[in-house]
Amino acid sequence: MPQTLNRFSPAVASMAAECPDMSALRLVLAGKDWSGAVERATHALRTPPCRTEPACLVRAFAVFVYAGQLTLADELAEPLRRTATDAPALADTIVLLNGRLAGRRGDLDGALDAYQKLGRSAADPTLRLLAAAAATELAAQREDPDLAAALITGSELEAALRAGVTCAPFLRIGRAAMHRCNGNFGAALSDYLDAGRKFGARGIRGPAVSCWRSNAALCAHATGRQRLATVLARQAYTAASGWAEPYALGRATFVLGVVDGGSARTDLFSDAAELFEIARAPAEQGAVLYELGCRLAADRPAAARQRLERARGLFVAVGNGVRAARADDQLRRLPTRSPTGRLSVMEVKAVRLAAAGYTNRQIANKLFLAVRTVEAHLSRAYAKLGIAGREDLAWSAAPIRSVRP
Repeated sequence: MPQTLNRFSPAVASMAAECPDMSALRLVLAGKDWSGAVERATHALRTPPCRTEPACLVRAFAVFVYAGQLTLADELAEPLRRTATDAPALADTIVLLNGRLAGRRGDLDGALDAYQKLGRSAADPTLRLLAAAAATELAAQREDPDLAAALITGSELEAALRAGVTCAPFLRIGRAAMHRCNGNFGAALSDYLDAGRKFGARGIRGPAVSCWRSNAALCAHATGRQRLATVLARQAYTAASGWAEPYALGRATFVLGVVDGGSARTDLFSDAAELFEIARAPAEQGAVLYELGCRLAADRPAAARQRLERARGLFVAVGNGVRAARADDQLRRLPTRSPTGRLSVMEVKAVRLAAAGYTNRQIANKLFLAVRTVEAHLSRAYAKLGIAGREDLAWSAAPIRSVRP
């Protein structure tokens, strides 16, 4: 999509190399210097002529959206809509970016609606194609294979790919999402790899633009091509670490856990969930918590329940009924494990302080106890509550509120 931003103003095109917003967008495309990209885009909003040139403002908006700076994007969204009223192509580009912004927030219905309307009404055929591809990715995220297939067949995407249009890598990403949603992982892998080659030929390596490596790794893993899956997952993690934005890093961390996590898989999933929370990405956070809950189910049912309940709440909040129902099913399968006894007064106090983040030594000082005594109180309390330890306390306040000495 970013290449469409260069065509709307000849004056801006002639000075693109000097514009701070353009240099910021190049950093996004290259996947380098996340904070520098945001800083340059912010600078563009204060620098003439960029601060009054609509195309420059849209590029700055694109940087904020792709860099996960949701608050900065919100502050610029309404002024942009007013600025672009006389420039239909620019206005449509803003709609496309707002769709991505809504998707990042977990408003999947709002994002899908924006993409579908744009796919029908945009005057620019490239924008119609990009909207169709983005809508297909969202349909796949919602696990709606029929809608994903309908979006591909109802658009000119296949014909555009045969014609070799310049936006082909983005279109292949959309078609790959449809194949993956339908369980055709081999075809999806082929599309992801082809898109990756075309992105690379254009110098587009930023994980914020597309997480094709992570998705390709999952498809290779599903088809049993483990060596390729591992290489792709590690490449994705290296690229996301270099970009250092929470959303991209959360995605790469999760996929690395799926493909190559081994004994560290639970820790990688936990890290990914925290990164998605920082990035304010509820749909992705819910997906990771669901997988984490399933992994913990056998050995730590209480911890699994906490993750699955949180995942279900996030799925409901973003309107993903399919995954909410799946989380409900997993919750029903968990053994009901009730506390084995009432907590003593000191056990309740120790547990509440532990849940608040105090160390065992700090708890000992507050309760005028020896550290070993605190450790004994906590160990007995965890056993009575049916949880593994301090980490599980941090996920839910329910066990703390429910205990009585």
